[in-house]
Amino acid sequence: MAPLNALTSPNKGNIEWKPEYESIRQDIINILTNKPVLMIFDPDCPIELHTDASAIGYGAILLQTKENRQFVVAYFSKRTTATESKYHSYELETLAVVNAVKHFRHYLHGNKFTVVTDCNSLKSSRNKVHLTPRVHRWWAFLQAFDFEVVYRDGKRMCHADFLSRNPLPVVPFDKIEQKRVDLTTLPENWLQAEQQRDPEIKTS
Repeated sequence: MAPLNALTSPNKGNIEWKPEYESIRQDIINILTNKPVLMIFDPDCPIELHTDASAIGYGAILLQTKENRQFVVAYFSKRTTATESKYHSYELETLAVVNAVKHFRHYLHGNKFTVVTDCNSLKSSRNKVHLTPRVHRWWAFLQAFDFEVVYRDGKRMCHADFLSRNPLPVVPFDKIEQKRVDLTTLPENWLQAEQQRDPEIKTS
């Protein structure tokens, strides 16, 4: 995705949409929307939001359980800003939840859901009195939603971890021709393989 990320630079100016950009866009769409990845959101099914964060980005996956199986509804990932990349890991994990909830609010508002994270302190911070002003503002926003936080060991969060650690670095625009997108070179079943490593997601 690096060539497409480079196009979002505030100093880029006018953009010439080249065939290679369209090819990258189509590859990404195909990878993220083909079977067995997605299902249509069903408000009557249990909802889980799996989140993870790193210094370079944060990611989230919205999942639902149907007929005793978990299916992905949608993905979300975003690069951290220069300021955010310096946050403490706990702040980054909290920010990942906040931004994921904002992104998926049209699915989550008015519905009960579960946030799954590998940050154990995130669960207890909901009821803490002494929080930094920044974290306090984030939790004030989250109070409008009905959810519980569940801790899961990081080894079982590799699917969300992949999204948080793989927003590729922005490539200088004049280097785009020499830089290809790693995502398009992944094996066709990469996501299914990652899901199979999680006992709660793997097909029964």
